Amino acid sequence: MNFNINLILKKILLKNQKNNINNIYLDNYDNNIYTNTKNYTPDMRIYKNNIFKLICPFSKKILYNKTKLKKPFYKKKIVQKIILKIHRTSLTLKRSRVFRYKIITCVGTNRQWVGIGEGKNRLFKRSYSKSVNTAKQNVYNLNFECNDYKQLKYKGCTFKALNMTENRKNLKMYDNLIKVSGYQKIKLVSYSSKTSINVLKSILHNF
Repeated sequence: MNFNINLILKKILLKNQKNNINNIYLDNYDNNIYTNTKNYTPDMRIYKNNIFKLICPFSKKILYNKTKLKKPFYKKKIVQKIILKIHRTSLTLKRSRVFRYKIITCVGTNRQWVGIGEGKNRLFKRSYSKSVNTAKQNVYNLNFECNDYKQLKYKGCTFKALNMTENRKNLKMYDNLIKVSGYQKIKLVSYSSKTSINVLKSILHNF
């Protein structure tokens, strides 16, 4: 409950002057109850999570409410994270088999920018965390535009961006980028290689 501290201080000072109160002290810190020598209780309530001090000119004492103020809650931007590709390699040794993970991750906040990063490690969690940290540094501002007559080509990958709603056969790599970027979906039709890495490179190159 919000209240004005200045108004409360004025009320307390006026009532104290009328009743000739010379000493005010805090009787109970835990229950936050204020009392005085003349059995007078100020007309106020002490609420938790509010730190303030009352300084009276006729009394050299300072009253505290020792309850700690909670930190204000700041809404953080929701960052979406999607794994675009996981590549696992294994090496067989005499005692055991060792795995190595290569993860490509995209991040975004639905505001037309996309971060893409890659991470490599023997542990899945570490490779994923590395890819997320790298994605936050490599940011692309993608501008998806549809054109029914133009073919987009890049390193053996050819496709069209059609002014149509997406369907089940739409490129999964493209769908994941759209989810984190916030764009409305359009239909991508591939005429050549559908390898995820080639599709990702061609999308970053053409858009």
